[in-house]
Order: sequence, then structure tokens, then C-alpha cells
Amino acid sequence: MSSDISVNEDFYFEGIFPRCSDEFANVTNEALPKPSTYIDNICTKIFYEAGVNNFNKMSRFKEQCIPLVEYLNNIKGKKDESYIKSSCIYFNYMLKYTLMQYNCLYQNTKEIYKKMENADKRNNLPDKCSSYIKNIDDNTFYKFYFLEWLYNYRIKFKEDSNECPYGSEYYNKYLILLQKCINDNSNSFCRALNELKQENFSIERVFECLQGSKHLYHSSRTVTGIGILLFSIAVIKFIMYKVKNIFNLKKEEHNKLLDSFEHAYNCLVYNKCQIAYNCV
Repeated sequence: MSSDISVNEDFYFEGIFPRCSDEFANVTNEALPKPSTYIDNICTKIFYEAGVNNFNKMSRFKEQCIPLVEYLNNIKGKKDESYIKSSCIYFNYMLKYTLMQYNCLYQNTKEIYKKMENADKRNNLPDKCSSYIKNIDDNTFYKFYFLEWLYNYRIKFKEDSNECPYGSEYYNKYLILLQKCINDNSNSFCRALNELKQENFSIERVFECLQGSKHLYHSSRTVTGIGILLFSIAVIKFIMYKVKNIFNLKKEEHNKLLDSFEHAYNCLVYNKCQIAYNCV
């Protein structure tokens, strides 16, 4: 993740979470059990055109591509422009998520979106997302991820009110963003953060934790390795959460994975294990 954490004014962050993420989850649950052959073929084509570097990843890639195609088609049936805008932006974010996860040769979401549109000639439905699809750089992606992370972990922080995820470099980078938002609430990302703070007490608790971790970041640079590892585990946990009903893992195998990630996460977050700071 780049050290530049400036806010990209070209992106719109408001009104996306949790509505769009919840709707996408519903589309995923409906689409994957029995995907149509037509959409499956579209995703096979996108697999090659996006430049996924491993043929063995095709089935997994399709499990994320199929909901994207279905979600996009759902947007085309809507008329409310505000709804369309936020949905298209979330689609753009999830497309970037997929391209990054599979280390695709082509990472430009605008280009891949055009390929998806060209591949799907099924209904000749109007293209309602073209004006909202822009390539997402890494910094912008992690801002979207941060917002979704807050929503997905709001229950955990509400239950564990005395625990804070200290020691992560990334949290402190977000703290800098939050400080900028305190001083200037004129951009969309800052307004989205304030919406979260006003809507849910547990999210406010996360903000308090971020404030509390500030001194740790300045006291030592040795937290970098932990920060990278903690952020990676958070991403893995998030991926597992999003796809736990999607990937065709055996229940026993799935539980072992979750237990492993949960143990590692707790070791880092709650300082229950001794960790070599020079691991990275």
C-alpha cells in the first residue's frame, strides 16, 4: 500500500455501505447455486481477457465473476439515478477486488468493464454504469475496503468494547485520513466516514481505538511487520467471510481455515502471543 493516502476527489463513497454490499451478497447467494451457461461462458472469456495467471484458478474466479455479471444486469433494470450511481461504484470496487485477488495481468477496471459489456449481448440492455466506472488505484481501493471493513467488524467491536486493534501501521495511516476529515469535511470519503460515525456506536468505538493507537505508531517503527501481517489476516478473514457460503470447501476444511486465521488474528490484535517484530 502506498504511503500516499490523499483522497481521490473523483470517487464517490457515500450511500454505498451497507446497502450495496448487502445487495451484492444477496445476488451472490442467488446466482451461484445454479449459474446460467451463458453467464458462465462470459466469465470464462473474462478469465482469459483479464489475464489470470493460473488456469487452475478458473473455477474460483468464476465464483466471483458470475455475481458481478448478475449484479451489473440488475443495475441495468433500475431507474433511480442515485441508486444506479452508488451501485455502479460498488460494482467497480468489487471488480477491482477480484482483479487484485487473482493477480490479473490487467488491473484497469474501466477496461475490464468494457470487455464484460462487449461479452454480454444477451438482452441489449442499456449501459447505465459507463459514466461511473473509473479505474481504481490502490489507495482508493483501500479506502473502499476500509469503509467495508468498518461495517463488517462493527458487531465485533460492539461486543469487545474493551479491546482495540493496536499496533498496525495501516490503522495509523487511516488515522491520518481521519484527522484530515476532521479538518476538512468537504470530500465524499470524509462525509462517508462521518455517516458511519453517526449511524453506529460500535463504529465510533473503532474511531476511538484509532485515536488510541496514535502514540504507538510514533513510538516505534517495528510495528511495520505486524501491520502488514495484521492487515493481511484481516483481508483473509474478510475474504473467508464473504465467500464462506460460496466456495465448495468441505465443512471440516473450511472450519480449520477459519480457526487458523482466527487464532493468528487474536495473537496479533490482543497481544496474546509473542511475535518477532523483524519478521518482515
